[in-house]
Amino acid sequence: MITDDFDYLAPGGRSYTIASGLMARLNKRSRALEIACGRGEAACTLAGEFNCRVDAFDIDPVMVEYCREKAEKRSLVEHTNFFVRDGRDMDFG
Repeated sequence: MITDDFDYLAPGGRSYTIASGLMARLNKRSRALEIACGRGEAACTLAGEFNCRVDAFDIDPVMVEYCREKAEKRSLVEHTNFFVRDGRDMDFG
């Protein structure tokens, strides 16, 4: 795993998340969905860097609470929403 931040649990880290947001041309009108958000770092990074709306979920309620606290500390509550959900049970249709 290549990371540049302790809270990133996925390859690439913060720099990859920002590059992806730039390629997707995220902006204040954009909405993003993060599945299996873990510690919420990617969701908070996108919301903070691009001022977009990010909905994120994870199966672990402890992690979701951690994400909510992180978003509050970073003043991102208005741009993020974290849910406890199992991605295997979601209907994305």
